[in-house]
Amino acid sequence: MLVLKIIGVIALLIGIYALVEKVKEITYRDYKYESFEVPIASVVSIGYYLLYFGWKFYESAQESHGDILNGIILMIIGAALVSLMFLAALKQMQFSFMGFIYALFEFIIYIPVALVGLFILLILIAIVSDTRPVWVLNND
Repeated sequence: MLVLKIIGVIALLIGIYALVEKVKEITYRDYKYESFEVPIASVVSIGYYLLYFGWKFYESAQESHGDILNGIILMIIGAALVSLMFLAALKQMQFSFMGFIYALFEFIIYIPVALVGLFILLILIAIVSDTRPVWVLNND
């Protein structure tokens, strides 16, 4: 059963990749818009991070009866980043209905890309920081 699950996940990933490539081809052919580019993905990922961490700050401040404004500000900045990038994508696709569908698909795909990117960033920071274990010499 495990082998079937692994094959299913691999088939799903290959299908999503093929769909992304098809959308890239269509958006470039019809609108001269290059979707799924790294700068766009980076800004949208930062917007998603701000939305998530803003929500977490807001929740923790509500539970501890603290200042909820920090979380709200982060969520507003994150929503503004994602919205502005979405509107820029729609503008390049002439505000058409299919352009809206393609941009929506692109921004939904950026959610798992942002999650994977965050884990890769944390791993790279751990590697670059070259952390070593701390040895206790005087244990009094």
